[in-house]
Amino acid sequence: MLAELATSQRNHRRLAPARATAEEALEIGRRTGDRAVQAHALVTLAALAAANADLATANDLFDQAGAAASAAGAHDTRLLVAVTQSDTLEAAGEHVRAARAARQSMALADSLGLARTRGTLLAPNLSESLLSLGRWPEATQVNRDALRLAPPPLYRAYLQIIQATIDLRRGDTDQARAAAEQARAAMRGHNRGEESCLEPDLLDCRLAQIKQDSGAVAAITGHVLDDHDLPVGPRYGWPLLVTAVQRLNDHRQAEGLIQQLVDWSKKLPVTGRLQRAYRLTFDAEMSHENIDAWPQAITAWRELEQPYALAETLLRAAHAAVSTRNRKQATVFLTEAASIATDLGAKPLRTEIEKLAERSRLPVKATASPARKETPAGLTNRELEVLELLAAGLSNRQIGEHLFISAKTAGVHVSNILAKLRVTTRLEASTWAHRTHLFDQK
Repeated sequence: MLAELATSQRNHRRLAPARATAEEALEIGRRTGDRAVQAHALVTLAALAAANADLATANDLFDQAGAAASAAGAHDTRLLVAVTQSDTLEAAGEHVRAARAARQSMALADSLGLARTRGTLLAPNLSESLLSLGRWPEATQVNRDALRLAPPPLYRAYLQIIQATIDLRRGDTDQARAAAEQARAAMRGHNRGEESCLEPDLLDCRLAQIKQDSGAVAAITGHVLDDHDLPVGPRYGWPLLVTAVQRLNDHRQAEGLIQQLVDWSKKLPVTGRLQRAYRLTFDAEMSHENIDAWPQAITAWRELEQPYALAETLLRAAHAAVSTRNRKQATVFLTEAASIATDLGAKPLRTEIEKLAERSRLPVKATASPARKETPAGLTNRELEVLELLAAGLSNRQIGEHLFISAKTAGVHVSNILAKLRVTTRLEASTWAHRTHLFDQK
């Protein structure tokens, strides 16, 4: 009971009580030798560690939870560990690792005859990570396959929200609206936790933004600020703030609401790379025509490998550059944004880019985007740099010193490399690099 209470407290963002309850449950589980209770408690403690951006501790605790569940023969609990781990990694911006964990666990669920239950709960975790990575056709296929299994209503709603976001970004607004309406009833309700309440609101805000309906954006945002506790749900609170400010920033009649957004932005926690990217983007939006505020936000989205968010940010940066008559920089921003939007099939975004280019008479031509160029095994340019140093035998600390990044950031890159290469050790990654002669001509 204590372990389940800790899970409920965490879901409702009562983090301090959740930690205390989970620690008590873990102690009782160890005293009684109940490995299933230990697993439940460890899952909560792992998720809390991740919420504090301590992914190393979180992953260690998730491993302990998985081992305890396996030892207890508790297959459902083992899959619960996987559900929470993949969801936690996605919330932290570790999209590649999250997708890998979800996909592997879906295969396990299928082998255990739990594809309709735990499998369809893992499916939205996988498709959300694929959505973030710009792999929309894959995400759509995952959603379709899971929906064919007739999942429970809430799991169906999760899948519909993600698919609606993909449809919206592709320009299929009617289809997105229909999916959103089907999901809304199941997603709303405080008994589901604050984040589940904010998800449909975020989608509604994005629908209004695509339609360029400032009134609707203002109404949705006002409802969220009045009726929700944003600091309790930063995962969806941050993108909602950014979406709102992007639509309302140029409207004088929304000045009061803009000030509320600024006030709330100071209260929202920033506990990882993803939330930091949103924070930087929000601050850049509020800097108005200060073009120097945008490079950090652009870099943050590039490092997260979120192409759609990167293209959106490049477009907003181009607006700032146009306002300051920096035509050369505006052209650079818009050219990359156009390439990404074209690659993704993001029609509404591409239309916005073309309108700004035409209005400003900028010579924008879509070419192979630096963020989307084909590289071996889908590795980014930064990951290739890290892999080359890893193959040369350097430690994370040494890689960090060489590339002027922290050892922790180097470690994140190494983890992503292992996931993309589908190997588990640094030695295997190094062997792969040597076997493929990847760096022979350097």
